[in-house]
Amino acid sequence: MRTTDVELRQNCDNLSDVLNEMCKDKKERLLEVVKELPENDVEDIEFVETKIGDVIFALRERNLRSTELVAARQLSDGTLRCIAVLTAVLTGKIGSMVLIEELDNGIHPARVYKLMEHLIDIGKERGIDIVITSHNATLLNVYKKDELAGVSVI
Repeated sequence: MRTTDVELRQNCDNLSDVLNEMCKDKKERLLEVVKELPENDVEDIEFVETKIGDVIFALRERNLRSTELVAARQLSDGTLRCIAVLTAVLTGKIGSMVLIEELDNGIHPARVYKLMEHLIDIGKERGIDIVITSHNATLLNVYKKDELAGVSVI
């Protein structure tokens, strides 16, 4: 992917480029959330840039006493989906709306709940309305009573 391709596409095929640009000023916020997702012990987000201007992101993960750089191509679909969703919300224009279809599709249940908690916080911080669709009504358990005002069950 080209490092100049920095507006996230609907299919997120330019995620590495967008992350590379976003991490110039929002890396700490993204890293804070990714570190809290269950199952991976993530220490950092890094980027490898080629001579022709392509970039790929990788997660630096702790494994026992050592660390390993895990390239995006080696990450699970669930991890990539979490990072893509977070990127969409962190790069969305303030006051905009972000639609996430089937949020929990392909993401471990423990991760979905933690991800939703952070999406609620980021949405409030950035003044972004986040619309989430799901067939899983138990996701509503993440919301506090005062946060259910805009929730619809159909």
